[in-house]
Amino acid sequence: RKTLKFHRVALRFFEFYAKEKHTKRIQFTVCSHNVQAYKWAERCYFKREAEMLHYGLQGENYYLYARIF
Repeated sequence: RKTLKFHRVALRFFEFYAKEKHTKRIQFTVCSHNVQAYKWAERCYFKREAEMLHYGLQGENYYLYARIF
């Protein structure tokens, strides 16, 4: 239940922030090993735009996610 509420609030926050700040794009990076994080990003309508190879401190790959408003 708490997870579902967090998800709904996060979706509303992204919409609110983009509208208030006149933002056209929100982006963030997620470690490719963090399956929960990148699945959640996709459920929040973010699109995977790139894979950044050896981006992490120990050489982990990261995904770049972005959402266009």
